[in-house]
Amino acid sequence: MKKTLLTLMFVLLGFVPVFSVAHAGDATQQVYVTEIVPGVRDCTCVAGCQPTSQVYERKYQCTVDKWLTAFQNLFATIIRWFLYIAMLICVMALIGIGIAWSFAGADDAKAKSSLKKWWINLLVGLLILFMFRPILQFLAPWIYQ
Repeated sequence: MKKTLLTLMFVLLGFVPVFSVAHAGDATQQVYVTEIVPGVRDCTCVAGCQPTSQVYERKYQCTVDKWLTAFQNLFATIIRWFLYIAMLICVMALIGIGIAWSFAGADDAKAKSSLKKWWINLLVGLLILFMFRPILQFLAPWIYQ
């Protein structure tokens, strides 16, 4: 089952660039990035070309095929949806833990300590999910354009 789903995912993702190239022809576009993008036709340094310059100071102008930007947009959409669904599941689990806490009663210390551990772990997980956006905006700004 797992192998079948993985194969299906690769087959579906394999068609995305083909359809994009079929509709785009030989179309390219100019993008500005802080690192040289692998697989592009040409990248020229516009600003901050010294080896001692920081990442945020560098600026490259690259010619990118349209299918590559279509794949990036698909990848960005998948990441955003995954984060939204994961956050929704965390919030629903927190609500469920709150309800279980209220049903546990005042005398059941073992259940409350277990629920407290779950509560803390879910809050930490939710905090990490909320930190994904600033981290991804720094590492891959094209995801949140």
